[in-house]
Amino acid sequence: MASTGQAQILNAFPNARTYAVYDNFDSPQKKDFIQPFIKEVGPITGYMIPAGFLLKEFKNFLPAGSAIFVVGQPALED
Repeated sequence: MASTGQAQILNAFPNARTYAVYDNFDSPQKKDFIQPFIKEVGPITGYMIPAGFLLKEFKNFLPAGSAIFVVGQPALED
């Protein structure tokens, strides 16, 4: 979820299941790099976020009805 190019790649597969991954623990509203992605991306299957405490912020930030999955942060697992 870091660039317009990534959104364009997701948009190129309209009939496939597509997911966007956010691997940062900061609020999405505080990250300028995510704005172009959100503006460009079309409908996708879901958004994966690293922690439950970000869920409310993403629900307020993403289009209504977006599927959001809390999946953890693999870099922190043993």
